[in-house]
Amino acid sequence: MARYYSILRPVSINTYPTPRDNKVLGIKNFGERKYCEEIRREAWGYIDYEKDLTPKDANIYDLMYGECNENK
Repeated sequence: MARYYSILRPVSINTYPTPRDNKVLGIKNFGERKYCEEIRREAWGYIDYEKDLTPKDANIYDLMYGECNENK
């Protein structure tokens, strides 16, 4: 599993990539910006993927990789 935090907006339709070969496992919005120890900054929520996104996809959607991902 790979977790990505949405740092600029809540996770919603068209705010995250949907690669065909990388299934979305879950989405969690916090309701407001919240400090997340994993990324050492505030985020609106996160999205869990089956595997890592490409750095380009994460960057385009302003997603920050969580530090305690199982893939590391």
